[in-house]
Amino acid sequence: MSQKNDKSKGYMALGGLIVLTVVTLLGSDGIYKALSSLGKPSIYTPGTYEYSAQGFGGDVTASVTVSAKEITAVTLTGDNETEGIGATAIEQLPEKILAAQSENVDSVSGASITSAAVKSAVGNALRLARGEQPVEETTAAAAPTEPAGPAAEGNYTAGTYTASADGFGGKVTVTITTSDTAITDAKVEGPDETPTVGGKALEPLQAAILAKGSADIDAVTGATITSEAVKTALADAIAQAEGTAQADSDGPLTFTAGTYTGTGSGYNGPVKATVTFDADKMTEITIESGETEEVGTCAFDIMIPQMIEANGTGVDAVSGA
Repeated sequence: MSQKNDKSKGYMALGGLIVLTVVTLLGSDGIYKALSSLGKPSIYTPGTYEYSAQGFGGDVTASVTVSAKEITAVTLTGDNETEGIGATAIEQLPEKILAAQSENVDSVSGASITSAAVKSAVGNALRLARGEQPVEETTAAAAPTEPAGPAAEGNYTAGTYTASADGFGGKVTVTITTSDTAITDAKVEGPDETPTVGGKALEPLQAAILAKGSADIDAVTGATITSEAVKTALADAIAQAEGTAQADSDGPLTFTAGTYTGTGSGYNGPVKATVTFDADKMTEITIESGETEEVGTCAFDIMIPQMIEANGTGVDAVSGA
């Protein structure tokens, strides 16, 4: 009799293990989470907690719902965040926070100010849920540097226009939408810009374009190269809207033979280019600069032969330089 009971118990244990395995494999998320949380200690007082932090355009508010052991829902609002940048962070971050069960997630590229506000608001909501005091965290300056006032008026053909220029890490693209007299929307993209420098500048530069309505915007401190690329691309897009953009010539280029010198701004200071021309082509280019040997000067070695072969400056930028 005892042997039969032992066998029965063994079969029941094996059956329970099989059921648990099948439930897990079938992806019963609610059951799996319930089972996996059995051994976790209680962290929160169940309920919904709200907190706000300063974003780029105004307050960003986090509403966080928790059980005793985990975050179950995150809702974010930030009605004044920039469409396509900060608003994208508002849309994307709740899923990341739920997956991580923490506010410590990666920021959304190009929306560092809004992302920081989200993480601050969620972090403080979770502190309230744990019975702790909120911590006031300082985010980067959110307001555009341009003074308040009416945006500049122009004389445009209504439509959408796009132009690009070389930034620090690659192409920076500006897309504007215009009415007959004003820029009504703007989008700035630079996926290859350094996230903590040039990438961080894209959001305030986009807001500045809408505030000013012209290419007369201030560079973002510490991101001069990216800022200048945005301004160059914006000027080209505006020229398209005004009908003043110059079309590329298909005819052969002609030069006045001689040697000419020009200077531009590099990452570590001035870059001096000396170019020698025949009547119809470039024959020699020399560069003097204080650029980083492993990055900037490597770019010169690659680009100089390309420019001589192309007989112009219309060559691709070197990634990372």
